[in-house]
Amino acid sequence: MDYHITQHGIIQDWIAIKIKDLVSKNATIFDIGANVGLLTLPFAKQIPDGMVYSFEADADNYSKLETNVKINNFKNVKTFHKAIQDDPNKKTITFYKRRAIDGDNLVNNGLSTLEKIDLHVVDSVEVGCSTIDNFVSENNVQSLDFIKIDVEGSEIKVLKGGIKTIQSRQPIILYEYSTTIDKLSNSENSQQSFDFIRELGYTQFVIQNESKLVRLDRYDPNLDSVNIIAFPRNHDFKHIVS
Repeated sequence: MDYHITQHGIIQDWIAIKIKDLVSKNATIFDIGANVGLLTLPFAKQIPDGMVYSFEADADNYSKLETNVKINNFKNVKTFHKAIQDDPNKKTITFYKRRAIDGDNLVNNGLSTLEKIDLHVVDSVEVGCSTIDNFVSENNVQSLDFIKIDVEGSEIKVLKGGIKTIQSRQPIILYEYSTTIDKLSNSENSQQSFDFIRELGYTQFVIQNESKLVRLDRYDPNLDSVNIIAFPRNHDFKHIVS
């Protein structure tokens, strides 16, 4: 991912570019599973009067995230070395550090997870954790307009831990939907996440080829490794979809 940013300057092009059309310049964004700041940085640039709360549990990635925020001199980003999950009583949680060599012979540092996936695990560590609901309450977060979740198979845990906040604030939600990760973790994370959001009255779209939105009205087991953007009830998203 570092290499991709160095060569191309951006990743996940659609949301990085469109965020300014989705929320106001003074919006509040949660970037959960921020990695090294792949979306934190463009989010912060495009909402100069807002705030990005950026969460990353992998220590190596978190160190780079802090550095990237600092060298870009962003004052509207707050970073947290913390996992976000569903148990409001937990203060720490086991985190599985995963590394792999991709086809380009570069190390992929974006695979670590709360899920017990044996493939590519190099270590397991205890990290601090919270829930969306607890964090919002403890930090007196007054508004929340957008939540991005990319946590390698734990999306449903993040969502469940934020049920009160999601119901009351009605943020736009972007999350990863991966049946490959579901198989590796022996879970139904993608379907559970989709159903959870649907039951809250959200309308969901696949971001297809980083170029357009395709509406998704029911869980599709044949979809894999896509990002889903979900709009709350009564949100005017027609100008984004067209």
